[in-house]
Amino acid sequence: MKEIERMYGERGLAYLPTYEKAKAVLSVYRHVVWAIKARSGMMLCEAVASYGKDPDSALTFLETFAPEQTKNDFQARVTHLFETRWLIDLINQAMEKIGEYPMHGATYRTIIYHYFLAEEKETDEGLMRRLHLERTCYYQKKKEAIALIGVAVWGYALPTLLHELKEEQQENKVRTLCEPEVNVR
Repeated sequence: MKEIERMYGERGLAYLPTYEKAKAVLSVYRHVVWAIKARSGMMLCEAVASYGKDPDSALTFLETFAPEQTKNDFQARVTHLFETRWLIDLINQAMEKIGEYPMHGATYRTIIYHYFLAEEKETDEGLMRRLHLERTCYYQKKKEAIALIGVAVWGYALPTLLHELKEEQQENKVRTLCEPEVNVR
């Protein structure tokens, strides 16, 4: 735990607030994934039923022929899905980071995945059996795993993603500035 707390310090993260945020994000993750699957499935069915027999023609119709209101509504809904997907990707990146952790990384990853992320939540007792851990050791590892996901999300995955987005915005800005102006008469 001292090593994890040291990582918090290196990243300039306050331990307790970040730990609580990590616990909150993990507790809603399963519900967010379920909602995204349901919403994306409904959107696809709705688009196919309304605008075409297959998803590609439905999306093409929406992009090229649909009234602006419909296109804007569809784009807003898809944007929301991608924003939610972005958050899921952050957790996935953090999980990869945890798996690479040299001491007990696989144990931490197993606890987080099976307790918080998997479609079917596993009980503490089931995880204790799966990992062959005594009660006290298991609960200590679970606490460490949550702390580690906190530093992995807010200390590594999120800063990396924000840096990539900033670079992408700068590249787009440069591209826009370099494009020749077109005069239409």
